[in-house]
Amino acid sequence: MILLDTHILVWYLDDPEKLSQKSREAIDTGLRGEGAGIADITLWEIAMLVDKGRLTFDRDVEQWLADLSELPNFKKFRISPPIAALSAHLPGTFHGDPADRLIVATALNLSAPLVTRDSQIRDYTHVETIW
Repeated sequence: MILLDTHILVWYLDDPEKLSQKSREAIDTGLRGEGAGIADITLWEIAMLVDKGRLTFDRDVEQWLADLSELPNFKKFRISPPIAALSAHLPGTFHGDPADRLIVATALNLSAPLVTRDSQIRDYTHVETIW
C-alpha cells in the first residue's frame, strides 16, 4: 500500500506528465498490488482548491470526486481516532497545515510510503516518501 498526496492524485489522473518516473512507477505498482491510498482530507482539499480557482477539471468537482470513487484499487482512508490524535502530535517538528498533518498521520498509521513532491513533507524524516 502507498498513500498519495493530494497533488499526486490529481496529477496521476489528469496530468501524469507532471509526475516523476519513480512516483508513476510506485503508483502503478501499488494499483496492481494492495492499492493506492487516499486520505479523506484529500477529497476536501481538492474541493477547496477548485472553489478557490487554483484547480480546474473538465467536469464539476462533485462529479470528478464521484468518478474517483468508482476507480478500482484507489482506497480511501477515513480520519480515524488514531489518525486524528497522531496528526495533533506528530513526532519531531512538522508545519501546521491541517491537511498535510492528516495525510502524514494517515501514512504513518498505515506504515505506508507517501508519494509527494512537497519538499516540506519529503524533508520530514519520520515518514517515508517517494518522489
